[in-house]
Amino acid sequence: MQERKKLGYFDSCNYTPEELIVAANLIPVRLFGSRTETPTLVDTYVQSHFCPFARSCLDLALKGYYANFTGFVISHGCDVTNQFYDIWKKHVNPKFLYYFHIPLITEGETAKRFFVKELAHFKSSLEEFVGNEITQDDLRRGIELCNETREWLRKISELRRKDPPLITGAELHGLVRMSQITVKEEVNKVLRQKYNELSNCTPMGNRNPRILLSGSIIDDSTLIQFFEGLGVSVVADDLCVGTRYFWTSTELTQNPLHDIATRYLTKPILSAKVPRAKRLKYIRTLINRYQIDGVMLHQLKFCDSYHIDNVTIHEVLKEAEIPVLVLETSYTMSGMGQLRTRVEAFIELLQKIEH
Repeated sequence: MQERKKLGYFDSCNYTPEELIVAANLIPVRLFGSRTETPTLVDTYVQSHFCPFARSCLDLALKGYYANFTGFVISHGCDVTNQFYDIWKKHVNPKFLYYFHIPLITEGETAKRFFVKELAHFKSSLEEFVGNEITQDDLRRGIELCNETREWLRKISELRRKDPPLITGAELHGLVRMSQITVKEEVNKVLRQKYNELSNCTPMGNRNPRILLSGSIIDDSTLIQFFEGLGVSVVADDLCVGTRYFWTSTELTQNPLHDIATRYLTKPILSAKVPRAKRLKYIRTLINRYQIDGVMLHQLKFCDSYHIDNVTIHEVLKEAEIPVLVLETSYTMSGMGQLRTRVEAFIELLQKIEH
């Protein structure tokens, strides 16, 4: 059997249709940056005040870290992803590079028609690149494999509803991250085994404040480990390496492309998409479902869309008397001392409210 090749995708959230990539007999691999590798080549092409996550991914590409990838997809998300396609095309110059268009407005028939046409165009481009037709059966296989991944992640995430939770937020984050870079058949086996192990456990330990973590991309579990090490339990999240990736599945009918479009347009949105009320409604759902004590709104430095959106989210949650902490972090995890002080003060506030 011919070894499957990796197709990387750069995405500010989770709008790249992994199902189509799997259907083309390729391995979808989300691109993550490095918090330890100092960017050195990217400064030649991108200003220092650009998204540090995007800068890190491009820097790794320029250094040849993705040399074993057969190609890349860059999906429309925030302003940064919109601008990076031309830079990747000229300076990384892969064999295959596709810009996947996603509607800004995620509701309505116009958005649905647009998305279906874009999926059909992406499918044709993949077929031309791999030299094989992507059949209806191939599409169904891709949908079923991706659905299985999401279903196992949802089951594992539900174990966080226990008090204390049966899995830490950092552990779940690690599983989601792995799911975005690993062959689906392999990761589904790992997730099934993990769920079977955890579901037989009994909650142990002291009860910590139950936190919802929401905001910019966190592509390394270290930050969540840091928060939980200070004495909170991240039992829910509104993150792209988190529940936004697996909250919904694709309902299969006789038209797989329409089914895929419906799923991606009804999934939880990132801050750069509209209507923004959709994100707020989702956050409220998580707060109620996971019995949240407090919300931490995370924004990566220079991540403009979350800086703007979090203002509204903060105000609405405060009006509802839900404790909120807004945190800005740098991609390199500098300034952890100040971060520690603010999180510890927030924990003290939550403990006072509880008592």
